[in-house]
Amino acid sequence: MWKGHKTFSAIISALEGKAIVHGGNSTLQNGNTENQFDQHEKYPLSVLRGPKEHMPSDVDPLTKEIYLTHDDFVSTFNMPYNQFRTLPLWKQKNIKKSVGLF
Repeated sequence: MWKGHKTFSAIISALEGKAIVHGGNSTLQNGNTENQFDQHEKYPLSVLRGPKEHMPSDVDPLTKEIYLTHDDFVSTFNMPYNQFRTLPLWKQKNIKKSVGLF
């Protein structure tokens, strides 16, 4: 049932930008949020706000905001991605709801 899902400690380590150890192998999670934002395919806001059935298969519905271009992100959220990521998670969630990306 849980195969393929991250453990709680792996999620915490990823959020803190620490190394995650899997069976003796260590991978460093990049703490640079700009790189995390830039590494994803970009889609128009209208696609990301659309119904789940029309969503591209590579889009994670919990993090739709990272699939916006920089310009679309700033015009939608009224702040750059780096600033958004510093907000508490509850506030990020509320903002995403208000702009139709949750």
